[in-house]
Amino acid sequence: MKIITRLGVVQGSADAPRGGWNSAPTSVRPAAFGCRLAADVIRAVRHGNRREIKVVAESVMLTALALAEHVAEGYGRYTAPEQRQLYRAARRDLLRLETQLAIARQADILSAAHLAQLSNRAQLVARLLGGYLV
Repeated sequence: MKIITRLGVVQGSADAPRGGWNSAPTSVRPAAFGCRLAADVIRAVRHGNRREIKVVAESVMLTALALAEHVAEGYGRYTAPEQRQLYRAARRDLLRLETQLAIARQADILSAAHLAQLSNRAQLVARLLGGYLV
């Protein structure tokens, strides 16, 4: 799956910043990491998406997508109050996502390895969002 960023760059293409997304401008990082987190969540939950847990899996995926959308929307706003409002919404979505992932782990929908990987990625996004909300 290819993701087009706000800059019109396809993630993983030759147009991506040299040195990877970690060398991208600071303003691009939260959007890139938010998209990456959403993609990882969808892959992890979809892997075990059985008929009896479909509602839970869809809820987790929708929350991950909402998080990435709020980060990208905040990045696209020009005024600081609008950006803060959307980054706060993204932080709320991130907290909701972390709770849903913990519940999914307790219900054996998500493996411990996937939860650890996603938690690390979520902590990185939380630190980046925290820096923007100071």
